[in-house]
Amino acid sequence: MLGNVIAGRIANRLDLGGINCVVDAACASSLSAVRMALSELTEYRSDMMITGCVDTDNSIFMYMSFSKTPAFSKREKIAPFDADSDGMLIGEGIGMMVLKRLEDAKRDGDRVYAVIKGIGASSDGKYKSIYAPRSSGQITALNRAYEDADFSPETVGLLEAHGTGTVAGDPTEFTALNEFFSKNKHKNFRKQHIALGSVKSQVGHTKSAAGAASLIKAALALHHKILPPTININQPNPKLQIEVSPFNLNTETRPWIKEHSAPRRAGVSSFGFGGTNYHVVLEEYEGEHHKPYRLHHVPASILLHAPTPAELLSRCLNVRSQLKSDSKQKYYRELIDYSKSLEIPPTSARVGFVADSLAEALQLLQITIETLKTQNQVESWEHPQGIYYRNTGIDSQGKVVALFSGQGSQHVEMGKELTINFPQMRQAFETMNNILGQDKLSPISSLVFPNPVFNKAQKDAQIAALRQTENAQPAIAAFSVGLYKILQQCGFKADFTAGHSFGELAALWCASVLNDEDYFSLVKARLQAMASPKDTNIDT
Repeated sequence: MLGNVIAGRIANRLDLGGINCVVDAACASSLSAVRMALSELTEYRSDMMITGCVDTDNSIFMYMSFSKTPAFSKREKIAPFDADSDGMLIGEGIGMMVLKRLEDAKRDGDRVYAVIKGIGASSDGKYKSIYAPRSSGQITALNRAYEDADFSPETVGLLEAHGTGTVAGDPTEFTALNEFFSKNKHKNFRKQHIALGSVKSQVGHTKSAAGAASLIKAALALHHKILPPTININQPNPKLQIEVSPFNLNTETRPWIKEHSAPRRAGVSSFGFGGTNYHVVLEEYEGEHHKPYRLHHVPASILLHAPTPAELLSRCLNVRSQLKSDSKQKYYRELIDYSKSLEIPPTSARVGFVADSLAEALQLLQITIETLKTQNQVESWEHPQGIYYRNTGIDSQGKVVALFSGQGSQHVEMGKELTINFPQMRQAFETMNNILGQDKLSPISSLVFPNPVFNKAQKDAQIAALRQTENAQPAIAAFSVGLYKILQQCGFKADFTAGHSFGELAALWCASVLNDEDYFSLVKARLQAMASPKDTNIDT
């Protein structure tokens, strides 16, 4: 009965002295709370605000209430903007954020995930019913948000929609988005350049907390430089005609590579029963990462060595005992740290593998022990599950050559995981995009990592486009540079460089004959000279 006690208890336990309150804007409550928090900050009444939303009511009463609306999915699946979408499912969620003025966050050395650039709100006014959305009201909120942000909506690359999957809600929202983001159409209008999605397909409609889930998703997308997927979409709703709109339905995790000079930007919408509309505009804090930035758990390399194979087996048995003891987590962390700074004598026997968890490390260690018992006399062996053994080190005095491939080695989505996880690969594609953009050529990243498509003919067209000489060469160029820079960061150094056909240019760059700018400029000149002529009847 007294919802504000929740906020009051938090302020009490954390000894906070600013305003504490609970606001209600139905499904837009999260963004309504964010707007109130921003006012406290921009008007200097507080130096830090904790805001967000809590909705953990999935009771029988809640299901009964929603069953009286034509909103629930009979397929029990949320499929925003899909041809077969038939409604939503409710979920529960708690999403909280810490907001500070940017200059204060910089001063305090905080990790900044994204910068809020603008926020807009509106009401639908006099309209049909409590839960009937109105596109004109939503457009008003969008207009106010981008006026507040003071930059063009054309620079937005990700749009996190309210996207409930309902028969009335999705078309109305798409109509508003399409009208707003297409209003400045001109001869250079870009189709399908904004990734459109909704986190509700993954976590359900968390009602009052829906905006918090969307805002967190968009902030993390900007931080990690990725375009996150929306699941359950098999075919776009044909009534939307999305193929001629500024939007694409992003159904795959893709690297977010800049195609222009503007920072990465995202918009987040949240609309509530009763006709309350909110839209928040976010911008990336830094264009690229210069220090570790992953938030998720990453696998660990485990390395063990001993003077002889027999002693290595004994070492493995000892480690297995430690990893099964009561202090197993402590020993596991120590083993990971030990492996990171390990220097193995050349004459020692050694074994190594990569583990995602303590349980997997134990499993692979058991396989290692069993194999060492039967193959302790061989020079080297490897196991299909990724375990590698040698009885001595490899002679490091040999020469190493870096060989770069030519045209024909390219393929759609090549290096996608590397580009998602390593700034060097992203930077290589962005540099190539910028060089091509000087002559108004299409960004190569949009061909290597194209928008998701929904039939074989469209997929075949993407493959064919990348095979064209003018596209294949810059794609290979960016991939070669990015991959080699990742290897360099790991300590790799080639004694010789060589290349086949187009790869000769990459080999010259690798040998420091060409710097990055000269290399990419030569790539552009080469592709322009070798591109297929627009006039197919030209005498070649």
